[in-house]
Amino acid sequence: MQIRFKVALLSGMLCACGSTDSATRGDESAAFVPLCQRSGLACNADSEKNAPNLLGAYVGTGQTVGTTSSLWEVGDVNTFDAMITQQTGDTVDGTFDMGSLHLDIKSGQLRGTAQSFTIFGTDTVSQTNCNTEVMAVIVGTRQAGGALTGKLALEFTKNISGSGCTADQLSGYPGTGAVFSYTATANQ
Repeated sequence: MQIRFKVALLSGMLCACGSTDSATRGDESAAFVPLCQRSGLACNADSEKNAPNLLGAYVGTGQTVGTTSSLWEVGDVNTFDAMITQQTGDTVDGTFDMGSLHLDIKSGQLRGTAQSFTIFGTDTVSQTNCNTEVMAVIVGTRQAGGALTGKLALEFTKNISGSGCTADQLSGYPGTGAVFSYTATANQ
């Protein structure tokens, strides 16, 4: 199964997708505070624009540390590749691939401090004639030597539609998700 989604990060381009369940353009980070709290993430939701330079290619591992969804099991470990292809100040472009998960970052906005950052986003995941919306929060710290460590939390919203959606997706996905810890190093 190939899962693809694009995330517009804190940039005012967050998908409203026709529902009040999605983040709104007025105060994007406020919509993610409940996800941060449920997931136990220390999200930096302020407007500080001094996030670390993340430009480059990274390889790493991610481990499921908590889940409320049947899609993931605690303890699962996967490798991933990430690339920040452009960073101009607090705006980034790049990709993230882990198994069948593919994330495109277009004109994403970073927030944080010189060593830590938080990225917020919402977008649609398309699978076999079923569209599901996912909210995601990525928190991270840039370590000495350029390694990144942190957590990723994601949660399905109520925005699920399509002729291929199963009863489990329609009733079982909303409000479920997972938390993953990750470590990545620069791909030299």
